Order: sequence, then structure tokens, then C-alpha cells
Amino acid sequence: MEEQTISTVNLRKGAINDCKVAIAQISVLRRMFTDAMQYKPEYIEIQRNNIIKALNKAIEEHANMVIFPECSLPEKCLDELNGYASKNNLYVIGGLEYNKQMQNMYVVIT
Repeated sequence: MEEQTISTVNLRKGAINDCKVAIAQISVLRRMFTDAMQYKPEYIEIQRNNIIKALNKAIEEHANMVIFPECSLPEKCLDELNGYASKNNLYVIGGLEYNKQMQNMYVVIT
């Protein structure tokens, strides 16, 4: 498995409520997807674990916003990510897998 990296940047240093952003560089490989660019069932749990690991690292680094790459978030994980973000006071921004109309969307989870 590839090593994950998290980079953080303070956007408003010195402000009352600093915003620290983590960039989660996790693998999104073509073999994880069907021809319609939706996650194959056997990769959903693997990607979920990669996402949670990146979120935990971001929390350790005191980030309050985490940005994931295009197609990195399986739609079936959104409810869990919503709860995780809410519990940890995080904003999670990431690209969903393609929908049935072959559209790629980004979501903001708080």
C-alpha cells in the first residue's frame, strides 16, 4: 500500500479562529472503478480505511479542513464521513466517484 502524505497550511495565521488545511493525497487508481467510474464493491472498504487514516492524521496535525482528490470519496461512505466530520469539527472537501450520468462532483461535508 502506498504511503499517504498530509500537508498543512495555516491560512489565517494570527486570526482568532485560524484555519488549518490538510491536503490528503490518497491513491485513486483506475482499477478501483467500474467502466462507469463507480467504485467496485471490493474497493469501497479499502478506500474508506484510507480516508479515515488521512482524516486521523489531519486531526493529529490540528487541521480543521481536509481536501481530498477527484474521485476519492465513495458515495456509500458519505453518511459515515458526515458523522466523522461533525464529531471532529472538520470540513471535508473531496471529489465523489462519478454518478450514473457520468458526472463528477465535489462535496463539502461539515
